[in-house]
Amino acid sequence: MYLAREKKRRKAKYNFVVFVIVILALAVTLNVFFIRSFEKRLQTEIDSLKAELEQKQQENDNLKTENEKLNTDLDDYKARVDRLNGVAVPHPPEKTVYLTIDDGPSSHTEPILDILKKYNVKATFFVIGHNTDNAKRLYKKIIDEGHALGNHTYSHNYGQIYKSVDAFMEDVYKLDKFIYEITGTKMTVVRYPGGSSNRLTNLARIKSIAKRLLSEGYQYFDWNVDSQDGTRNPPAAEVMTKKIVDQVKRTKTSIVLMHDLGSKKSTVEALPKIIEQLSALGYKFGTLNEKSYYVHHR
Repeated sequence: MYLAREKKRRKAKYNFVVFVIVILALAVTLNVFFIRSFEKRLQTEIDSLKAELEQKQQENDNLKTENEKLNTDLDDYKARVDRLNGVAVPHPPEKTVYLTIDDGPSSHTEPILDILKKYNVKATFFVIGHNTDNAKRLYKKIIDEGHALGNHTYSHNYGQIYKSVDAFMEDVYKLDKFIYEITGTKMTVVRYPGGSSNRLTNLARIKSIAKRLLSEGYQYFDWNVDSQDGTRNPPAAEVMTKKIVDQVKRTKTSIVLMHDLGSKKSTVEALPKIIEQLSALGYKFGTLNEKSYYVHHR
């Protein structure tokens, strides 16, 4: 009898232990399940918040970019209004010379570029339209070597371009399109053939052309230093160098008029000495853009 009761007691104890173990195992299993379920939900929530944060950051970046563009557009608009109102652009902080080279490309363009490259000097080339493979190569080379291209009208035909404001602008647009297709560069600086002080058209038309140019975002540039290489008998290289250096010394910021024509060999010969002497005097060289210091003859 005693043995039977003891056996029954042990069996009950065993069953209890098994029950407890089962309960504990079940609790652990459920706990692991709930923990993993919670972790999964938590990770989903974290991923959602992260995606939302990235979206907000992208929206913020887009707003920042849009704001910067609006500020740039506003600055450009203000600059355009200033140009229309004839507000003077301040001189650069350093003594600066802008070498401007008109009427190319020509057989002298390559030597001019080689000289500029040798001295690490940049210039502004006011070019005209030459629809040849070599000219197209030179337009591109001018840009590729860090220089600026300016619009000197496509035809440079005084009788044609000065007939009317529209005739002038059509020639400007034609060269703009031509150069853009070759170089991908939009020109924003213009020089009147003969300068704004030329006597081939009346002052009223010159002023009307100027107003049209400025209203469309261009700036036009005359000069305050003349190499005189555009004359029928241009000066020899030594004389030209002295003329330019003497004139530059009398101006705070200089825009130098030179020409790139096959007949202007003395310009190529003078260029190294001009650069050397002006550099020795502490002048820096720059390229023109629509916001640069400008000279208007009228």
